[in-house]
Amino acid sequence: MLEKILIFIKENLFDYYEIFKNLIVKNYERIVEIIIFLLFLIAVYFLIKFLISKIIKLAIKIRIGNHDEAHKERIETLFSVLRSILKIIFFFILILFILKTFEIKLIPIITGAGVLGAAFVFSFQSMIQDIIRGWILIFEDQARKGEWVNINNTFTGKVIEFNLRYMVLQDRERNYIFLPNSQINFITNLSRSDKKFFIGIRFNKDIDLNKKLEEIAKFIENNKA
Repeated sequence: MLEKILIFIKENLFDYYEIFKNLIVKNYERIVEIIIFLLFLIAVYFLIKFLISKIIKLAIKIRIGNHDEAHKERIETLFSVLRSILKIIFFFILILFILKTFEIKLIPIITGAGVLGAAFVFSFQSMIQDIIRGWILIFEDQARKGEWVNINNTFTGKVIEFNLRYMVLQDRERNYIFLPNSQINFITNLSRSDKKFFIGIRFNKDIDLNKKLEEIAKFIENNKA
């Protein structure tokens, strides 16, 4: 089987070369135009990415300073998402330019894409709702991995996984709860609220209470977080 494939390639290799060469020669000017436009797009992409990076760093410096690592990571994550969206937009622009350069009619393609898009939205509307809701939750920073949350006043647990499709909680009995983002109406973040803790201490009657209180106060002072 392998020998037949090699013989077929050897016999048709020059034919393929001629087809490729003729394609390049006939469309030389168009290919050069596409390459120039591609270089232009790359330059614009890096310029916009540089500006977004500067804006993000400035926002970190002005709003949260240089001490809150959690917020820094969140902003860097949002920057990564914006960078991915930017790549998709520029790729789409390049495809449109290539179609225009080769004089391929866009209206039938756009119409067909619209029909396919409508069918896709109808078939996967639940997944799309999860993704949109996930974007909102992540952008608003309502919960992070490792935090304890209460979902819809029904489910309470530690966030084990959180992505654009669903959130996974682990409750106190170590059960895993999978919640689609579209079903999350509101979140109570239990890890970010200020809490008070009361500790009961028993003393013997014959001790010096003031001395013990001073020792406790000194212990707390030396072990502050």
